[in-house]
Amino acid sequence: MNLSLNIGGMVNKPQPISPGTVLAGGKLKILSRLGVGGFGEVFLAQTESGLKAVKVVETSDWGQEEYQVFNAMFMSEASFLRTLSHPGIPKSDGFFAEGSRYFLMMEWLKGPTLEQYVEEEGPLFLDEFLGLVDSLTQVLGYLHTQCEGVIVFGDLKPANIVRRESGSYSLCDLGLTSFEGSKMSRKIAVFSPNFSAPERARGGASHISNDIYSLGATVYFALTGREPEKTLHVREQERLVRLALERQSEDWGRLALHQIGNLIILLLACLDPDPNGRPPSVRTLREAWQRTHAARDSELQEASGQSTHSIMKHLYEGKKF
Repeated sequence: MNLSLNIGGMVNKPQPISPGTVLAGGKLKILSRLGVGGFGEVFLAQTESGLKAVKVVETSDWGQEEYQVFNAMFMSEASFLRTLSHPGIPKSDGFFAEGSRYFLMMEWLKGPTLEQYVEEEGPLFLDEFLGLVDSLTQVLGYLHTQCEGVIVFGDLKPANIVRRESGSYSLCDLGLTSFEGSKMSRKIAVFSPNFSAPERARGGASHISNDIYSLGATVYFALTGREPEKTLHVREQERLVRLALERQSEDWGRLALHQIGNLIILLLACLDPDPNGRPPSVRTLREAWQRTHAARDSELQEASGQSTHSIMKHLYEGKKF
């Protein structure tokens, strides 16, 4: 579908979109509302080629300068999505505009968001948590190192992560993706206060450390069911690790528990307000995941008699509180 351009604020605001709304000359029918994304809403729609997720942005209330900033970002997102090829990223299926509304069509990822899943099922068990870290370090590693340029996702949070039927996780809503070094205009400042790096609120150039902070915040939510605190002291960190180690759906061996304890500590370090205090790259986190995964595989069939207390004592031995 082709995109026709409009100047925001120059047209009357259309009727709200709801289930049953027909668009694109009858080629698209809205079935349900999936959620709210960057700048707009996301709907499930029936199209000629099957079910699609459709991101809708309404611009009728915007001024011309505000609209021009958005237009550049929307065109960038639509074009950028077509260049990506990763199982953790939805495929783009075209974009178009009607009146003051912009529509971006994407692959529909069936399943609850991480936010919905944790709210319904509670904090993740260790094996689930290991799967989440596997998915997120893979897809962020792809964006940061395997694309044409370093790509910063920009809005990693539980509401933008879908748990698929296979148990793996995928990103959704790439509306704030950008090349590293690019600056987000203050004309449209969109970020998630509880999951975005503090420096995002101050503007400036995007950096992979922004995603690393958001990964730590997302992990905190997955382990606790709560949004992260602004300052995570060592004592609170120890408490979180202890609680995580106790959430075993089946026995873990001593070595695997030790490795996942270290992995959690490293992931919580992503929440450092100072970008220089965070792990330097997703690769560092991925390597820690690989050590944990290898230990888990080798001990999967073994019953462990090692207590959580003795594991915690070893992990935090010598640390001062």
